[in-house]
Amino acid sequence: MDFDIINEDVWVFLSHSHKDYDKVIQVRNLLEKRNIRPIMFFLKCLEDDTEVDALIKREIDSRHRFILCDSKNAKESNWVQEEVKYIRDIQ
Repeated sequence: MDFDIINEDVWVFLSHSHKDYDKVIQVRNLLEKRNIRPIMFFLKCLEDDTEVDALIKREIDSRHRFILCDSKNAKESNWVQEEVKYIRDIQ
């Protein structure tokens, strides 16, 4: 990623497995130090998969960039794989 062209008006969706939360926090912190606005969340409060799916897609659509925090856990996560499929489909 070329940080020279990124400024505080750039919002990033961080796709990650919740099992990698502690590692992804480090990525988030690095981005924030560079005045980039990453969003990462674990949707514990939502139980309806349809509601979660729609929210994730709206969040992806609202961001300027999509970063996949790839790992073994991400490869095994149905949600991460759905996010990757969605981003590929809209390109």
